[in-house]
Amino acid sequence: MADKIMQLVSGFGASRVLFTFTKLGVVDIIASAGHSLSAEEIARKVGPDYQPQPFFRMLRFAASLGLLEMHDGPVDNVEYHKTCQFDLNETSQLLRKGTPMHAMVLYRGSDALYTLWGGFGGSVKDGKSASAATLGVENFWDYLQQDEETNTCFNLAMSANTARQTSQVLSNYDFTKVTSVADIGGGLGSQLFAILKAFPHITKGHLFEIPSVIEKVEVPEDLKGRVELHAGSFLAAEEETNIPTGVDLYLLKSIIHDWADDEARQILQATRKAMGHQSKMLVIECVVPPGNGPSFSKAIDLHMMVVLGAKERTEEEYRRLLESAGLELTQVLAPQQQLNLVEARPAAAAAQTNA
Repeated sequence: MADKIMQLVSGFGASRVLFTFTKLGVVDIIASAGHSLSAEEIARKVGPDYQPQPFFRMLRFAASLGLLEMHDGPVDNVEYHKTCQFDLNETSQLLRKGTPMHAMVLYRGSDALYTLWGGFGGSVKDGKSASAATLGVENFWDYLQQDEETNTCFNLAMSANTARQTSQVLSNYDFTKVTSVADIGGGLGSQLFAILKAFPHITKGHLFEIPSVIEKVEVPEDLKGRVELHAGSFLAAEEETNIPTGVDLYLLKSIIHDWADDEARQILQATRKAMGHQSKMLVIECVVPPGNGPSFSKAIDLHMMVVLGAKERTEEEYRRLLESAGLELTQVLAPQQQLNLVEARPAAAAAQTNA
């Protein structure tokens, strides 16, 4: 048990190694060579300021984490760091530049998030973001506007995450009776475009985002007749949100977990107002399961707290939050996966159906 505690408390070291190892492009250097390389060879390609022995020590630990394969040279040589060779394995292939995990590691391991987690103790006291105490800004969104590198990493990570999660949405939800869909806070539209391509019978797709994002959206040529863009804010005054009305299905993916209950309720109410009696809503988030078993959602919940003062929610918490916004939870899909689909409909429609 003591070993387990030591492993857990030292976890930040492994995280920083993974981040640094990825940011320096070690995997792509080895891949480009087409064969195993020594630490000295890799360090030389990274830059002239990197000394082979400390670089070897990082690679040795990375290999012990399963991120690389290490082939020992003569271990009785005090300069054995010069004779060891490093090669790729199945795990390291996931960290090639341009892959979803490469983008996620550069964001989740970034200096900004590392600094934020230094203020975790304060977040535990009041449930608020550590942004003010650690980064000197009111919220993390403000920080992203100031730090171009972190902002780029964040956007790439979110796009990569959406691409990975969209396949789960497509395979776990029945779109056969949907003829129009609106992606609320849908970024540059990758999820909406994937749905429209997978289901040609959907005649209209609406993308709703803030103006600065909408102006960057590039609608694929084959979808231009089926996509409408809407610039607005779901936190604007009620009459100014500009959320498209009367759509069959409203998607909110990774939106509600960005906000505490009051703001989340406001977003849901604004969307509820735009819905027709037969409309449905699909909240796509991690639902925290009951019990003390391991769950990725429990880790993400703390991440949302320290970064944004927000939270992941249990099924019952979603039920009550939706009810407070005039909606009824109808089903939760994909319960065994990290990503869950929480379907809801207007409470008035539910009452009419049950009458």
